[in-house]
Amino acid sequence: MNYTLLNYRRESERFLIAMWTPKTTFHTYTNDFPVRETELVQLGGGPLGLRAEMVFGADAVLSKVKCDANTVWRMLAAKDWVGLVLPITWQGTYKLDGWEAAPGDVFLLDGRVEFTTSASNRTSIMLAIRRTRLIEALHRIAGSNFFEIDPNHVLLQLHDNQLHHLKSHITRMFSVTKFHRDFTGGLFMPPTHEKDMFSFLGEFLLECVPQKAYKNLLPSRDFKTVSRALQFTRKTRYEDVNLATLCEGAGVGRTTLYQAFEGVYGITPMQFIYKLRLTGAKEWLSDPSDPPQSVKQAALKYGFVSFGRFAKTYRELFGESPSQTLLRAR
Repeated sequence: MNYTLLNYRRESERFLIAMWTPKTTFHTYTNDFPVRETELVQLGGGPLGLRAEMVFGADAVLSKVKCDANTVWRMLAAKDWVGLVLPITWQGTYKLDGWEAAPGDVFLLDGRVEFTTSASNRTSIMLAIRRTRLIEALHRIAGSNFFEIDPNHVLLQLHDNQLHHLKSHITRMFSVTKFHRDFTGGLFMPPTHEKDMFSFLGEFLLECVPQKAYKNLLPSRDFKTVSRALQFTRKTRYEDVNLATLCEGAGVGRTTLYQAFEGVYGITPMQFIYKLRLTGAKEWLSDPSDPPQSVKQAALKYGFVSFGRFAKTYRELFGESPSQTLLRAR
């Protein structure tokens, strides 16, 4: 029987009973993962509403994460890591590198290549695992190596029983670790449980490969265009980013650039850039470990010279003034 969206969400509600820890910034969440780069862009209004439950092993990080706002997450993992992403519930569409997810989809991600997800009111599972440790498990089981392929992200096309088996094992990992907390109060995987998890994943992937139950996720033309434009902005001062320079960075004309951003994120290129800058300012203003000295300092860093307009659009997007955000961080 195929999952209907209603049945899938009912099962997901039972699956995701957890103690959620609020995360003040996207960085405080991704800092617990083996990543080289991260970026958040909030597209929809209101509080970010980010919270997570994390489990740490020597060679694995398991996370359940919720985020209320409509956001874009970009992550580039450490090269020796791979990841599984299980979108559980969301509003509207959930996209990974421009690919629209369906209920029950599971993504296998290569740490050598960045990935981008976009969704509103999302709940998902993320499992980061060290590649060399997983390869050892694969060799131990069957003497084969699933990862001797070109770097690509993969959509695992699972049967209902395979998906249920995977989710049951992840649920078990949270259950068996809930009584193992370190001095900070965080959950950790005992070595025996982590070894069992790698053995399970090795068997699970080896079951998928002979059945050709996977599809390489090659980015669409629109997503490639957007990615080239955004890569350009990371090398350029915000004051120098405009439609002409975005077109130059992406190597396309204005019409093509507009169509690409509208197709991938539903807004114009400059609207996206503006919200990227606002989100960057908010992330810094929210950082309790190293907040800016003033709202003006954060505004200038992200290219805002009209402080009145900055405060107005900031409140419209996040539902509070920048001074309120900074006061809470302090």
